[in-house]
Amino acid sequence: MKPRIARKGEIRLKQYRFLGLFIVCIMLVGCQKAADTTIHVTTDSVRESTEPTSESLLLKQNFMLIQTDAAHFPQSQGVFDIQSDQMTVVKQYIPVDNLNIIQDNKLNADGSQDTNQVAEDVMKTFPDQTYDADPYKVYETVITDITVSIDDSQLLIKGADNYQQLFTFQNDNYTQVKDQNDVIYEVRISK
Repeated sequence: MKPRIARKGEIRLKQYRFLGLFIVCIMLVGCQKAADTTIHVTTDSVRESTEPTSESLLLKQNFMLIQTDAAHFPQSQGVFDIQSDQMTVVKQYIPVDNLNIIQDNKLNADGSQDTNQVAEDVMKTFPDQTYDADPYKVYETVITDITVSIDDSQLLIKGADNYQQLFTFQNDNYTQVKDQNDVIYEVRISK
C-alpha cells in the first residue's frame, strides 16, 4: 500500500481543529484560575466615623462597634456587627497569665478575679457558649431579632431570648461607646 498524501484542505482543517482545541484549553485554564480566586472580606465597606453621627442616622443604618481600647479588661479584640435585624459578635480575650494586664492591684496574684470577670462576660455576650481558658479561642455568635435604641447617652441592643448589651456613648457625636467592662468601641456606619 502506498502512503496517503493529505490534501491542502485537509491539512488546513487539521490546523484549525488544533488551534480551536488550543483556544478551548486556554479558556478552561483561565476559568479554573478564576474559580480558585480567594475572596477576602474587609471592612472597606464601612466608613470611618470621624464625622458626627446623628442619633436617627445610627438607628436607621447598619453599623459596627469595633474595639479600640480595653482599659484594664483582658479583651484583645471585640466586634459587634449589626446588619438589619441580626448581629454578629466576635471577641477574643488575653490569657490571664499575661502580667501586663495586672494593674492597680485589681487582680489577685492567681488572676482569679480576672478569670471570673471574663467568664461572666462570655456568659452574657455568648449565651450559647461556655468560658474556655484557651487564650487562642475566638468566641463568635449570631443574635437574631435585633432592636437598637438610644436613650440619653446609652445605646441599648436587644435580641432574641432576652439578649441585651448596653453601651454608654463617650462623646456627643455618637462615634464612641464604652461597655460595662470599660472596653471602648468605635462606631462605624456602613456605607
